[in-house]
Order: sequence, then structure tokens, then C-alpha cells
Amino acid sequence: MSEIRLALRSLLKSPGFAAVAVLSMALGIGANTAIFTLVNAVILRPLPVSDPEGLSLFTIPNAAPIGTTHGNTRVSFSYPAYRYLVENNAVFESILGRGATVLSLTHAGASERVNADLVSGNFFDVLGVRPVAGRLLTADDDRKPGEHPVAVLSHAYWMSRFGGDPRIVGGTIQLNSRAVQVVGVGPAGFEGAVLGRRFDVFVPLAMTGVYLPLPNRLNEPDRFWLQLIGRRKRGVSDGQAQAAVNVFYARWVGAQAPKFGAVVSQRGRERWLEQRIRLEPGGQGYPEVRRVSQQPLLVLMATVAFVLLIACANVANLQLARALQRGREFAIRVALGAGRGRLLRQLLVESLVVSLAGALLGMFVAMWAVTAVATFAPAGVVVPNLSPSPRIAAFTLALAVVSALLFGLAPAWRAARSDAAPALKAETGGVIGGSGFAGLGGALVAGQIALSLLLLVGAALFLKSLGNVLAIDLGFERANMMLATVNPALNGYKPEQAAAFFENLRTRVAALPGVRSVALARVPLLGNQNWESGIRVEGFHADDAESSSCRLNWVSPGYFAMLGVPFREGRDVSERDLSNSPKVAVVNEAFARLFFKGGSALGRRFGMGGRGAKMDLEIVGVVRDLKYRSPTEESTPVAYFPYQQSSVREMILHVRTTGAPAGVAPLIRQQVRDLDANVPLYDVRSLEAQIADSMSFERMMATLTAVFGGLATLLAGVGLYGVLSLSVARRTREIGIRMALGAERGAVLWMVTRGMLALTLAGVVAGLGASWALTRYVGSLLHGVKPMEPGVVVLAVAGILAAAVVSGLLPARRAAKVDPMRALRYE
Repeated sequence: MSEIRLALRSLLKSPGFAAVAVLSMALGIGANTAIFTLVNAVILRPLPVSDPEGLSLFTIPNAAPIGTTHGNTRVSFSYPAYRYLVENNAVFESILGRGATVLSLTHAGASERVNADLVSGNFFDVLGVRPVAGRLLTADDDRKPGEHPVAVLSHAYWMSRFGGDPRIVGGTIQLNSRAVQVVGVGPAGFEGAVLGRRFDVFVPLAMTGVYLPLPNRLNEPDRFWLQLIGRRKRGVSDGQAQAAVNVFYARWVGAQAPKFGAVVSQRGRERWLEQRIRLEPGGQGYPEVRRVSQQPLLVLMATVAFVLLIACANVANLQLARALQRGREFAIRVALGAGRGRLLRQLLVESLVVSLAGALLGMFVAMWAVTAVATFAPAGVVVPNLSPSPRIAAFTLALAVVSALLFGLAPAWRAARSDAAPALKAETGGVIGGSGFAGLGGALVAGQIALSLLLLVGAALFLKSLGNVLAIDLGFERANMMLATVNPALNGYKPEQAAAFFENLRTRVAALPGVRSVALARVPLLGNQNWESGIRVEGFHADDAESSSCRLNWVSPGYFAMLGVPFREGRDVSERDLSNSPKVAVVNEAFARLFFKGGSALGRRFGMGGRGAKMDLEIVGVVRDLKYRSPTEESTPVAYFPYQQSSVREMILHVRTTGAPAGVAPLIRQQVRDLDANVPLYDVRSLEAQIADSMSFERMMATLTAVFGGLATLLAGVGLYGVLSLSVARRTREIGIRMALGAERGAVLWMVTRGMLALTLAGVVAGLGASWALTRYVGSLLHGVKPMEPGVVVLAVAGILAAAVVSGLLPARRAAKVDPMRALRYE
């Protein structure tokens, strides 16, 4: 305690030093805590379930392109495959299945769209969660298809929609216009088994045919939509479970092989037969967000770690300067009998107090930064819980202790071991030892410059990558367009009724003031959605490198004209393309290039699916390629179908306006209400907002790396200024003697500047080497930019040199203005 009191007293005597040191550490520790909060939420935090380590995710690596995939890994299974695994399982206590959908929930006369999870009856038992009210789903709720109209509400939805009213348990709500009994409420904090998604309602898988009637997913072995999680039996490792479950899965795959053919090539059939289950740790649920966020977050974590190192180097330099000023104090203590160990301990305690104060302030910086970073999340992605936790508090405390050792140990050791005799004679120049720019202070500054250059190179790379993404030709006109999603099936509409609803809505909206044109599409522009299917193309035979599959969309007449997408040949879908008309399709240029090798696609035929698919689709037009899921994707085959020749349940209204799109949103809502007040209109937003969302990752990386790079450069500049000022102060007598002997001010100015340039160039050389080594890691995150692109490197080096010149200008000018007579009396 005495050391702490002395440390506080000493720091209060030097408020300027304390303020700068604490602020530097607050910025460094706060930035690290903010990014670690995201890493913890996305990468480290387990599901709020019982024994998460005992859970395993079922995936298929190197899968044929069928079902939901993450890269080459398929994460979805058919319901028959799930039932086969459950019935033949010997290594899992139980296996759950789940699949997401969207439902319309009506209660007390108000309807809204909710995210629903169709789950097996053992879903909650496998995860080991308990209700806060009522009960959860059981196996009895999932036995007979279509006969279990029950639901469980998530705790968050129960609180927001029903105000936590316990009377809703046992009461009735309507899901897609069907009466459903609410049997319970899930625990607080549990929102489902998919990271980044929040489910409002959980309903039994047995009700799939009711809520998703076309087609009945429970009966189709080739429809992959269920994600599976198993709880291993005690004593069974992942490897043992994987080997055992694949014995049975291989049998099922072999039995189903004759029915499949989404890939036409022989190699595709072989891939189907070769597929095996891989079990992955399931304690964090299905990692939709983690898979795409892990590498960027680790890059940001490394970035803020470098910022903290620069902050520590800054404070270490401040400690060195302060130790020089306190040299006489230390010498007197030693002369009076204080041991050097006691002195070392006292200085380390002071460092720890500074670091802890910085960590406390850094927690507030982190809370602000986390909120700011969360704004980069695209619409529809639920940001995980970012509230402080014991793990985050422990991380921050550990960071403070390590930082105190990093910036405090070397200066304290140097001060504690310095010779007392010169200090007692007031020869302050010898307390720390050395002069000029050599020594620990200079090495620290060179290291700061190297790390700052590394961060500036990274920031410049991501900024240029963002510029390249913003300059991409999306293939369509983007100005003044509003998007809105409508799904009459959520209110019980049959396909023919939904088609009539869509036509009425299109006609009504087209007549609104301020509307130029209207069209419908199933897949929104740049909405990161993907509808894909295997196809069979007349006269095309895939080789091992080619997959006969394409992306799909269903559109209304006028869709391409509204987007300003030109036709290369043929025609658009038209009002004559009805359900009883011959089936037609419009394809893009990539489709024609792949399947017809540049020849004309008009009149050619293809079929959907791979099980001897009928060639019943005639190509009537070819349009220019346009971006489908994201701005950075390569052009891939896309087929567009008249929506009236399908049974699509949900459509996105595309409205081109004469002015700002936001002005027509209330008018569109009113038209939907006039047609049916129980049909919800949702995801109402401008196309510009949709495009901005599709670039959210690039914006986040460019913005954060630029902020951290700028902060690092500022800290490095402050460090360089401090070392130069200290050097000038320590060499005042030498400078005075030189000037008294005839040295010109320009020579003195160059003497100081030369040392600054030497430190800067040493840091630049080291920084270029580190940049070459480390920026290779971020190459996959960049678009159209090489990791060490010359222009980017030159820009970053110029930034560092400019910061060094600005930082060194004032101390150099001060040295050049030294009065020789005063300098000769300087002590």
C-alpha cells in the first residue's frame, strides 16, 4: 500500500505526464478491448446451453454443390437423411434437426413477420435449456405431420412483443393464419442455435408441411435444408463418433445415388458417393457469421495489438524522460539506503497505476468503439451480445498488467541501476546514459515507426480495395429505387391467389404519384441471397471442371427494362408467359458462354434438376450479366423465369421513383393494407442502402484500419517528438559550445534533423519488411489490390515521413535557437 500511495503522490506531482500516459494507454487498451469484445462474441463465446463441449455439428466437406454450403462444405441435410441417422445412431445421446423459415404472427389484431425455427421435438433437450415459463417442445409435439399446432416463444420476443405477460403461455396466436397454442417461453439469452440469427418462435418440424406446403420437405430425400447437431454419449470422442456415423451415412448415400444428379459429370456422381460426414465442435452453434468474420476480426485484433505496442513504447519514452528529471531524487534515495530492488518495485507500481487507470478509461473507449463497429453489420445480421462479461474484464485486466511490464520494466530497470554519484553532482546528463538518439529511446521510436508503417500500409490497401469495390460496374442503374418484400403466403394465400395479389399490387403501385416503373423479383439485387439448382442443358456435357448448375430468379415483365439492363438477343418475359403457357426463361451472358460456347442461346432448351429432367424450358432471351449476390462476385450462369409460371411465395417489389425513394414508402404500405391488412410488408429500404450493406465488410475494414493506422501514426509522431525534445534538452550545453565555437544555426538544425531521419529510415526499413511478411495474410480480403502494391507502399511511406518531419520540426527549431551564453550555464 505504501508503494501505491507513493505512486499516486508522484503522479499527481506530474499531471502532464500522468495525463498523456493514461490517455495513451486508454486508447491502446480501449481499442484492444473493443475488438476483443467482438472476437469473444463471434469466435469464442459458446451457446448459452448445457455442456456446449459435448455438442457436434454435422457437415459434409468437399460436397457436391447441393443444398446450403459454406465454401465447399455443405451444412444441410434432407429430412429423410436426418431420420435415417437418428434411427441408426449408436454414438449420440440424440441428434436434433432444425431449419429456418419466416412466418406471419397475428395476435390481438396485429400482424408481423417473425423469424421462426422449425425444430425437432428433442431440440431443447439436446441443447439442455429450460423454460422460464410453461414448457418447451417435446418428442410428442413432433410425431404426426401437421397435427401439432404449438409454439415456443424466445425470451427476447416474449418481452418485446408481449411485454413479458405470462398469460400468453397457454394462449393462442396465429401463425400464417392458423391457430397455434403458445406452450412456453425459452430462457433469457437463448435465441437459437445459429450465431448471428435471432429466432422469435420455435415450432415442431412436424408442422413443416403446413407452413411450407410446396413442396413437402419432409418427404423429399434430395431437398437439403436441415442443419443437424448431436450430443455425444459420454466417453465418445469426436473421432469415434465420426467414424461410427459415417458407416450408416455411406449406406444411405449409396441407396440414394440413383435418384440424384445435380451435377451431370461423372466426377460429380463420384463426389456424391464419396461424401462423408465431418463433425465439428458444436458449442457455438452454426457459425454463419463466424465463418465470414473470423479472418477480418483476427486482422483487426493484430492491428490493435500493434497500436497498443506503439502506445507502450510512447509511455516507455515518457518514463525514460521522467527518470532523467528524477535522477537526483533516485540518487538521494539510494544514498540514504534505499535498495535498488525497492526503487525498481516503486517504479513498476507507478507503471501499474498508470496502466490500470488507462484500462479503466479504456473500458469507456471500448464501449463507444464497440457500438460504432456494430453499425457496420449488414441489415438482417444480428450482432451478438456485446455487453461486458467476466472474460472481457479479465482480458482488460491482463492487458493492463502486461502493458505495465512492457512500458515500465526497461525504464525502471535502467533508472534503478544508474550511478548515483553524477546525479548528486547535478550531472543529469549521465543518469540515463548516452546522448543523441542512440539507446533505448531511439530503439523504441524506430519500432513505433515500423509498426505505424505496417498499419498505414494495411489501411491504404483496404482503402484502395474499397475504392475498387465502389467502382465496380454492377450492371444496372441504381438511382432512385425502393425495395420492399411481400409474402401473401404468410397469410395463407395459395399460389394462384398470391399471383393475383402480386399483379394487383404491381398495378396499384405503378399508378402512384412519383413512381416511374415497377417490377417484381424473387431474389433481391445484392441481397446476399442465393437460389441455385442443378440443370440439364440440351447438348451440353460437363467435364470434371464444369458444374451444370446455375443461379435462379423469378421476375415480372419489365424487370430488366426498369433496371436498365440491355438484351443481347431475344426478348424479355412477357404478360403472355402464364402458368398454362409454354415454359420459358431468360438467361445471362455467362449462362450462354458456359453452356453454348458463345453460340446463340435462343430457342435452346434446358430442364431443372438432374433426375432425367425434362427439357421443358425454352430460352427466349439473353441479357447482360449483372451482379447477383455481391459486388465482388465473378459472373456466373443465371436463369430468370416468369414468376407467373412458378409457385413462389415471396417477392421483392422494385420501385423506380422520380425523386427520393423514401417518399413513396408510406404510399406502398397503404396499397398493401388496402389489398389485405394482414399481409406484412417488410425489408423496406432503398437500393442504395442495400448496396451499402453489400459493401459493409469492405467499409468496415477500410474505416477501422484507417482509424487505427492514423492513431498509430499520431502516437509514433508524439514518441518521435518526445525523443527529439529530450535529446535537445540533454545536449543543450553541447549545442551551446558548438555555436560558441562558430557553428551555424543551419548546421545545428541539420544535426538534429539528421538524427530524426536516421530513426525514421530505420523504422521504415523494418516496417517494409514486416509489411511484406504480414500483408500476405490479408490478400484474400482485398479486391483488385496486391498485398505490396508499389503505389500503396509509396503513399504509406510518404505519410510516415510527413509525420516525422512535423514531429521533428519544433525540437529542431528549438535547438537552432539556443543562446550560447545560456547554454554554457545550462545544467
